[in-house]
Amino acid sequence: MLSDLTLVESTRLAAIEAERQARLGASASLNRVSELICELIGVPTGLVTLVGDELQWIVARTRFDCASTSRENAFCKYTVARRALTVIEDATQDERVKENPLVIRAPNIRFYAGVPLITSEGHAIGSVCAIDYEPRRLTGTQARQLRMLGDIATDILEARHRLGMVESITLFPNCHQLRKDLGDMMQPAAQAERYSLFMISTIDINYMNDITSSFGGVATDTLICDVAALLQLLMPSEWPLYAVSPSRFAFVVPFAQRAAALECIDLFSDRMEDYHQGSIPIRLDVHAGVHDFDTLAMDGHEVYRKALNALHAALSMDMKVLGYRAGYDDEQREHLQLMIELATSIEARQDLFMVYQPKVDLKTNRIVGLEALLRWNHPRRGMIPPGEFISLVDKTNLINPLTYRVFEMAAAMARTCYLAGGTARIAINISTSNLLDDGMVDMFSRILEKEQARAEWLELECLETEGLLDNTRAVATLIELKTLGFRLSIDDFGAGHSNINYLRRLPTDVIKIDRYLISDIATDPASRFIVEKIVEMAHFLALKVVAEGIENEPTLALLRAMHCDAAQGYHLFRPMPEAEAFALVAGCDDTLAG
Repeated sequence: MLSDLTLVESTRLAAIEAERQARLGASASLNRVSELICELIGVPTGLVTLVGDELQWIVARTRFDCASTSRENAFCKYTVARRALTVIEDATQDERVKENPLVIRAPNIRFYAGVPLITSEGHAIGSVCAIDYEPRRLTGTQARQLRMLGDIATDILEARHRLGMVESITLFPNCHQLRKDLGDMMQPAAQAERYSLFMISTIDINYMNDITSSFGGVATDTLICDVAALLQLLMPSEWPLYAVSPSRFAFVVPFAQRAAALECIDLFSDRMEDYHQGSIPIRLDVHAGVHDFDTLAMDGHEVYRKALNALHAALSMDMKVLGYRAGYDDEQREHLQLMIELATSIEARQDLFMVYQPKVDLKTNRIVGLEALLRWNHPRRGMIPPGEFISLVDKTNLINPLTYRVFEMAAAMARTCYLAGGTARIAINISTSNLLDDGMVDMFSRILEKEQARAEWLELECLETEGLLDNTRAVATLIELKTLGFRLSIDDFGAGHSNINYLRRLPTDVIKIDRYLISDIATDPASRFIVEKIVEMAHFLALKVVAEGIENEPTLALLRAMHCDAAQGYHLFRPMPEAEAFALVAGCDDTLAG
């Protein structure tokens, strides 16, 4: 504890500690203290309060409507100042409070008795108090009981911090406190009550890391606190708010208020769309999972887990709000098991292999590239379609080891082809998550050296996402890779986030037009017009254009007429084993497509 503090400094520290505790919100244990005040002292109202510089927060209350008052109107400020039991038998006759708005207007307080909450550091931060609306006296026994309840409330407040019940940035109750409070709600009761637990994700973790890297930890902390403050402003005070991680929040509402909670999330999402930090626009993506439960159905940990599973489902499906369903449990377990088995295959360097789909030059009909596509022959499940595991990998720490294994196989194939006289570049897919790995460039360089391959023989296809352009670290990594000699392309251009900034800011050589635009150009004039303009724009910027997803001859003919540079798709070549792909590009007879 700091020594030699002035009275003003000590008072200020007490106010700061009171505010910190107030931000933790209510708890079931403190609510029991307020109920015991009523039972033991025989009054209609019991309160646990915290007194700050300007406000008094009422963190637990029984039969009292106000959640806070101004410090000026707080009876408890006298208890805090005196650091001793304070009794006002008839407020209308006490000079300190007889003109207080809480006395002369509703709720018309007449009797007050409070004992201070004094922390182990010696700060008087609030009060446990008994209130009546008729004059009365406090007996010696009641005074001892009130002091005892004050000690209990102080212990509860300090224990919340000591036991790790606080999220360090927002100072909100954390996930441990939420699980405890949910457990407290599950106590046997005469009648089951129904509630809804909402979990909200506000900031993608990778994006948050990029903000920290670009602007520093203070910027990230400010952002998180701003988000938390807005949630508090939009939510009724009786909904306790928890910070289950720095960017995720939770709250519990009675089931009857579920619709109001959904409206609150909609309003919060709308406000977040236009969030700026200073002059910097910040992209926040709001997703929420909700689980409805009754207080006799299960334990608190199960409620927490199911709400979290619903949130994960909302994130994976890109839904704003999604309710829990039983199938999510099986899916989560299946996904986890699949990732464990994939990690084993990566480490053992087995079961994973590449197939290759040729890219064809539309002027010469020659094969000018091979896209390397990962396949997994599971030892028990057999061939697992890429769609069942690739999307899962990008959300785990397996994404980088898997990408390095893919790059290793592609580099070996590139060397084999070029030594045999082939000139087709081997392309692999990389993600924004890969580009955020500080060791990516060094790892690629080491793999090239190990496989005796050159960067010029390979092409890196980066999926077009909004996060890529916003992420300065990812862009910097792309520039380093370009400097090494890799050919860079933007994959799935036109899939939803396309804008001229991609072509202006990224060091790209090629754009690959998304198959969903290409598939309709033979029948839809609008799609045909868009693709034609993309080709013209890319050529103006000296970029090559590859169309993917070619399924028929009319589509191919239109692309040739548009002067698209290259194409790939089932109409030209299906993905094929490594030996077949090697035969096509290594100077054999089948070097011409069609």
